[in-house]
Amino acid sequence: MRRILFFIPTLSNGGAERVLCNLVNKLCLIEDFDISVLTLFKDNRNKLSFKVKYSYVFSLKFRGNVHLLKIFPATWLYKWMIEKDHKYDIVVSYLQSPTMRIVGACNNPFVKKVNWIHNEFHSLNQLTSIYRSTQECIKSLTSYNATVYVANSAKEAMEECLPEMSKIKSFVIYNVNDFDSILQKAKENVEDGVFNNETFNIISVGRFTKQKGFDRLIRTIKFLKDRNVNAELYLLGDGILKKEYLSIAKNLGVKEKLHLLGFKTNPFKYVKGADLFVCSSLHEGYSTAVTESLVLGTPVVTTMCSGMLELLGDSKYGVICKNDDDCLSTTVFELIKDRDKYNHYKMMAIKRGKELSSQDNIMPVVELFKTI
Repeated sequence: MRRILFFIPTLSNGGAERVLCNLVNKLCLIEDFDISVLTLFKDNRNKLSFKVKYSYVFSLKFRGNVHLLKIFPATWLYKWMIEKDHKYDIVVSYLQSPTMRIVGACNNPFVKKVNWIHNEFHSLNQLTSIYRSTQECIKSLTSYNATVYVANSAKEAMEECLPEMSKIKSFVIYNVNDFDSILQKAKENVEDGVFNNETFNIISVGRFTKQKGFDRLIRTIKFLKDRNVNAELYLLGDGILKKEYLSIAKNLGVKEKLHLLGFKTNPFKYVKGADLFVCSSLHEGYSTAVTESLVLGTPVVTTMCSGMLELLGDSKYGVICKNDDDCLSTTVFELIKDRDKYNHYKMMAIKRGKELSSQDNIMPVVELFKTI
């Protein structure tokens, strides 16, 4: 029996957190796997199978936790949080967060460490914020027995940023999704009055953070308005930039065209009901939201970031544009104005969605844990 622990800050809201729940719920059905999930902060475990063991470190999330945790030696944190009460054969840091520093500090030769990378990094500065120093960061990253990337481009970026990582056993494993559940939930009706049938409805999903680039998506709505395109923007999510988004929309004169719907337990019915999904991210790993949009048959426009070529080909199944404001606005405008092009990408989204929903990405994970 392989005892496997996944360590992640929370289980709430994000695409990576949703993918982890899908992953462990499938892994716990493997007879010789004993699966546990540990979160830094107490969370609702209702998305986890009853077969998955769940525990947490802190009852409440506190501000500045990344900086406060750096005060303590990582080896001490590992022994206190993970090793004091339980013994595991494999410990997985899932997401780049303080968990990566803590798991990396395990020095038990009988415990295999796996680092699961969900984003694209082009400089060490993007990683060192959770470490005391660059030296500690490099030592931690190169101490893992295996590193999993969610896209080839994420792997290539990391190895270019830190060449030592090319010597670490690595795997590219695409996200595990519950497509049956997504399609079933998408059948629910959207509340009356949410979408305006007289306009072109654009949607995006994610935390309100700088990474998601929703500010430039709001500027895209201004770009469209100036060219007499009647379009409205719907954002599903929440976060620290909510007030900033409202302020940007007001200053640009498009506040009435911005709809912040908040976090939704069922985002799928809204994505399915929209005319276009736009990923405006500065960087990604392997976008769960874009994957779900394709499965739901909603056309996609995205900035070029990690995983998009693997999901969309070279603009075969969706439109990939340069990662800048002007190109994003122009690309969305051109797709809306060209109805034949729009209908083509709607058809291609449906085709790609069927391909993705037929894939089962759990077996590469099983093989990883059986051979490591």
